[in-house]
Amino acid sequence: MTKTKTAFNWFWVLLMLGSPTASEAGLSDSAHNLTASGPGATRQAEVSAVCVFCHAPHNTKPAGALWNLELPGQTYNIYESSTSKLEELGRRQQPTGSSRMCLSCHDGTVALSNLRVSTAGVATIVPLGGASSVGLDLSDDHPVSFTYDRELALRHGALADPGELPRDLPLDREGQLQCTTCHDPHDNPYRKFLRVDDTAGALCLSCHLMPEWAGSVHATSAATPRQAGGGPWPPGSSMNTVA
Repeated sequence: MTKTKTAFNWFWVLLMLGSPTASEAGLSDSAHNLTASGPGATRQAEVSAVCVFCHAPHNTKPAGALWNLELPGQTYNIYESSTSKLEELGRRQQPTGSSRMCLSCHDGTVALSNLRVSTAGVATIVPLGGASSVGLDLSDDHPVSFTYDRELALRHGALADPGELPRDLPLDREGQLQCTTCHDPHDNPYRKFLRVDDTAGALCLSCHLMPEWAGSVHATSAATPRQAGGGPWPPGSSMNTVA
């Protein structure tokens, strides 16, 4: 390799290192930034490395994505429904892959500071609680870790063909729908790290085919939820108005 070519390659490496990506910028401004500069309530004053709370360059086996937390070994109470078709196809299973990684923080059983590879300044951080923790009961959460393919879409009858899903809502390498299909842990442009705006059910309608929804009273109503305090849905969410 010539000196000119070597210098050219190093130029691009240094340029990339010196230019934070949109994801890095989004992560720094989100609750997943647990350093002193983070906007959330959970922060570590002596730590400056944003990535260390989830990733490490070494000793991360057997998890993928250079995962730096111990994966939970819990058995969860998972979603089931007579109309989901997952049972018929034998696809209802415990969380796997990136969903299990998300749960290593968000099931509320493991301290956030329980890192495989620690770093100076990381003090004990208690497990997540409140709305940030989904717990071990996932029966009221969207199913995850199932293969979303054309067979499932045809069997269900009201699901979009997986080949027509928006690029912003990716399945994993095995073609499975995971937490990371709808949530981007590195960026939070909307709320709850959603990948797309969910106003008026837009996120749900990316997969679920509801041809009568657009002209229905639920989609067009300007009414506010009839619950104390305005209901549990934040402004701009898919459920912030009801008929």
